[in-house]
Amino acid sequence: MWKQKKVKILSFSFIILLCITMLSFYMYIWISDPLKTDGWSNYNKEHKRIYLSLINNGFIKMEIEKVTVNSGKQPEQLNLVMSYTGQIVSAGIEENPQARIIGIDEGFIHPKLSENELRDLINNNTQQLPLHYGVLIINKENIESIRIKYKYFGISKTLNVNLEQGN
Repeated sequence: MWKQKKVKILSFSFIILLCITMLSFYMYIWISDPLKTDGWSNYNKEHKRIYLSLINNGFIKMEIEKVTVNSGKQPEQLNLVMSYTGQIVSAGIEENPQARIIGIDEGFIHPKLSENELRDLINNNTQQLPLHYGVLIINKENIESIRIKYKYFGISKTLNVNLEQGN
């Protein structure tokens, strides 16, 4: 009888510990903002064509759900840009044969590579995994702000970028 009670207590304790661990993990994911930008560029000092360089500081790949500009407006054109070279996503990258420009919903942003992984991929020239990511946004009006909605561990998150004040 004492053994049965001990097994029940241990089982109950394990379940409680598991629930606390899962809750802690999701709380961490909920408060973290892994998608960051490390800069943006444009053409001819106009803000109608913006290249926004993105970094995934998270643990898994993330999917961009929606991008809006200037308080919720849909841009005229929107693309995901992937660079397979050491070049970050910036104006002029579309001329690089080792850059790929695809629809925003056709790819993922993988986690940032370590310096060693980055160096190995550049030296081996394997072009298996993009080294840098970003978005190309084209709009009829000047772009003042960008809002990127993305999924991370199944949770919707948002990155807001004000181009007038920097990142």
